Amino acid sequence: MNIVRLLFLEVKRKSLRPYYITILVSTFCSLGFLYLMACIPKIDPYDSDIEMFNSYHFVIGLTMIVMMGIYIIISAIIAAKVLVDEYTGKKVILLFSYPICRKQIISVKIFIIIMSTFLGMMFSGVCIFTLFILTECIYPICIDSITVELIIKIIINLVNCALISGCCGVISGWIGFKYKSIIGTIISSCIIMIAVCQISAIILLSKTTTFLLLMVLGIVMLLVSVSLRNQVEKIEL
Repeated sequence: MNIVRLLFLEVKRKSLRPYYITILVSTFCSLGFLYLMACIPKIDPYDSDIEMFNSYHFVIGLTMIVMMGIYIIISAIIAAKVLVDEYTGKKVILLFSYPICRKQIISVKIFIIIMSTFLGMMFSGVCIFTLFILTECIYPICIDSITVELIIKIIINLVNCALISGCCGVISGWIGFKYKSIIGTIISSCIIMIAVCQISAIILLSKTTTFLLLMVLGIVMLLVSVSLRNQVEKIEL
């Protein structure tokens, strides 16, 4: 079967409507968080850290880390739905009854996890930061200035964070698949999310370090994907 056709069939078969609603909710929440961070100098002008909150690098970077944490969890939920749940109980019998290569099916599922997370966070991030930058140009809250360099940095970091979230979802899905546990998938994603967000908060989305983090998680994700393909091939009904 054509891989593109298989992809569309999988997306159609596994309804992701609750995921789309979650994206909208997380977008509004993240937008509110961004404006709250930007307004802190106005709310409490005597705060000792007021200079940080007047910086676009800080408020946007902090918001992006929060968004990444949200999407790591969302990605794990998608992995639990399209990967772990599909290969537990009687559902796996139906799945293997299709005249399609097992490795091809699992590869499509991994692609869905990564791309759903990536597109969701990119949509959310573009909406949030475009609106914020436009309102800052009209009625600025921060005393910092918006530059082309800042916008390019936002785009690069957003792409990196979206890909990191997708990779973390696949890794969480692999853990849940190994133990045949949806709860295990969610718990592992929470642990991974805390570790990744902690590292990102320390470096505050340094372009080089974030790229290195993406490279490491990308390699782990590839190894996990190979492991998943091999495990699926060995499943006996």
